[in-house]
Amino acid sequence: PAFNNCELVARIENKKLIVETLAADKGRGRVSVNGVLQFDPNSVDDSRLEISMQEAAVIVPAPVIKSIDTLISGSLFITGRQRPFKMTGDLELIKARANRDFDVRREILNAIQRKEFKSQIAPREPFFDFDLNIHANKSLTVVNRNLQATLSTSLNVTGTDVDPRVTGQMEFDRGKFIYKRDFNVTQGIITFDDPVRPDPRLDILGQSDVDSYRVYVAITGKASDPRVDLSVDPPTGPNGLPLSKVDIL
Repeated sequence: PAFNNCELVARIENKKLIVETLAADKGRGRVSVNGVLQFDPNSVDDSRLEISMQEAAVIVPAPVIKSIDTLISGSLFITGRQRPFKMTGDLELIKARANRDFDVRREILNAIQRKEFKSQIAPREPFFDFDLNIHANKSLTVVNRNLQATLSTSLNVTGTDVDPRVTGQMEFDRGKFIYKRDFNVTQGIITFDDPVRPDPRLDILGQSDVDSYRVYVAITGKASDPRVDLSVDPPTGPNGLPLSKVDIL
């Protein structure tokens, strides 16, 4: 959604941008900005620019899933006297939905760091240093051919707008995935513990009832090299002999 009902009162003086009022509707929500952005490194005054969002509708473009539709609330603060300015804040994903396969960490990086704006000759100097917290409380929904899930997440964005880094966790509140048949997720945690590589650690357990058996699929390890383990309860067949992995499969 585009910005609507925009209102702007601002001026530039003494190497600083003074924003008295900047407000606009964004979808059903609203975005407002006020404060001072200081460009004089010798000034005794620091920047203090606040950006507030109330259920602002944001469509995040992504090369794989095309887009993630989100409603975001929260506040961002920009401080400093020269580049890179410091950007801190807390954002809450009131609602986020993706209909195709995606990696939320990678999409956050793509939203912050647009590859098409990067110089092919030399990397540009960063404009922002980040210290952002992003939360979702049972508000992130994924629906595609292999997964239907509702998730919560707590992520921390550090680094710069040139080299952003994301760490944290995503947790399944409920969901199911398809592995030859539907499996309900009874435990699901995705941990982003490497700020450089988008290669999270998986700890996912699903179960499905097949005749008189309960079959479990455990997915562990790194996303780039996951380990899938099958087990069954009861562990024996009608003849009383233990079931092999092939039998379970």
